Parts: sequence; C-alpha cells; structure tokens
Amino acid sequence: SVGTQDAPEVLPNCLWEAHQGAGEIQSPRHWVGRGSTCRWVWRGRLGSRVWLEFGHESVVQRDQHCRTRLLLYDGEQPRQDALMATYCDAPPTTPLLSTGPNLLMVLYSEDVSLNGQDYMFNASYSFISNLDLESSCGRTFVGAHFTPPASITLAPAALLIFGNSSVECTIRLTAGVGERLVLWWEDSAAQSLLLPVNGCPQGPHLNEGCTEAARNSTALLQVLDGTGTPPLCYCSAEDLPKTWVSDTPTVVLSFRLHNLSETLSRKALQQSPFVGVNAKYRAVRTNCGQ
Repeated sequence: SVGTQDAPEVLPNCLWEAHQGAGEIQSPRHWVGRGSTCRWVWRGRLGSRVWLEFGHESVVQRDQHCRTRLLLYDGEQPRQDALMATYCDAPPTTPLLSTGPNLLMVLYSEDVSLNGQDYMFNASYSFISNLDLESSCGRTFVGAHFTPPASITLAPAALLIFGNSSVECTIRLTAGVGERLVLWWEDSAAQSLLLPVNGCPQGPHLNEGCTEAARNSTALLQVLDGTGTPPLCYCSAEDLPKTWVSDTPTVVLSFRLHNLSETLSRKALQQSPFVGVNAKYRAVRTNCGQ
C-alpha cells in the first residue's frame, strides 16, 4: 500500500477527502436535507489506485423509488464517461478498484431527508501501488533451498476490478540442479480454496479434461511440472493431494477466477474470507523421499 494510516479529512458541505494510506469512511451521521449531495474524494499519488470495499449497511426504508442514489466515478470529476456504477438505496456489495489514483463517490438524497440513521454504511479504503498489484499476483522464487518449508499464497480476489470477469495469479518456483519441489496444500485451503460450482468434473485433469474443467468451473488451479508437459488442473479442493512431489526443479502454479458475474460467484467471494491457494513448499534432493 502507499503511505500510512490516514483518516479522511472532513470538510464543510458534506465533503470528505483522503490523500494517502488506508482508512475507513462512513455514511453521514448528521441530518441531510432532501435534494442534498454528499461527496467522498480520494486523491492519490501517480502510480497508485484506490481500493474501496463496503462493510455494514442498513437502509430503513428500501423501495422502488430510489430515494437515495450512490454514484462512483473513476476519477475525481463526475463525468458521465467515468461513471463506474449507480446504486439505489444501498451501497455496492462488490469491491471496487479505480484505474488511476483518484476516485469520487457521490450520495444524493433525491426525495427524502436523512437523519443519520435512515441510510447507514461504512467502507474501508486504501491507496494501492501499481507495483504491489503486479507483484502480489505474479512472483518468482529462484535457487533457494527452502528450509524450513516456506509458504506461498495465490489469492486474486483482491485484484478483482469492478466490471472485470476474470483474474489470474501465477507463481513460479525454481529449485537447484538435481533437486525437486515438495508441496503441501494447507488444510485451511480445503475449506475455501476453489469456489463450489456445479459441473466441475472430478480431477485432476489433463489435456481435454483440463479444457472441460476450465469451461465448467469458476476457479481453476493449474500445476505445471517443468516445461513441455501438460498441466494438472484442479477445480475442486477435494481433489488436491495432501502432498505433491515434482519430477523437475521447476513448478509453475496458476490460479484463475473467471466467468465471474454478479450472481453466485461474486456472492461466494464476498462470503469467504479467503479464496485462493495456500501451500507450503521445500526443495529436496532428487534421491530424497517425501
């Protein structure tokens, strides 16, 4: 992340501003008259982006009249071509990530006055470096002997950009000459590793089976052992072996979320504290056992 913890600045006329770090915002706790506007503005440094995720929300009266309207803009100006989404009488349930360093959120009380309790929400925000985004989902570990076992995590959920239907994380592990890699899948990963999707065939899969698994599942883990060999594909945590030993000193792990929508997939992401891959790994000599 960029900077340190930084509380947003509260300005007159129902305006909040934040410029660095991470923090929390909340809906107005004071009276807001009919036809009023409240704004939240994030202005970051070049090379950063704004991550916004909503938590608790409570709307006393929710109907079809869109009494309150929440708009999010990809930038600091309310331009129509920068409008990311509009929400009626409730904040978004999907995290948002700006494409640049600025983000604007506008709340309109269109035909109702708010007393600080009618419409309540809180949200967490952070300014994230583009370098952090790139490195967190693609890393290479080369030439180490990994003793004791080290841990790896592939969790692309935090990179789900609003409107994006897929994201992929890849980690490359390279041991020394005459060594292999041993991987232990963490027990906790079995509870929330891959999203439960009907139609995921039992694995692991190779070749055409891998293609079918990718087509019929929302989450897919690919394990590539060396080069020139087809990857093993898993779309269910139940199919993962407890221990896996490579035949070569190089292993590439790729975890992909795709075909995401506003239905089951995103709801499952919101309800799970972790969606991804957790594993421990270590390099061993070729003539060693597991």
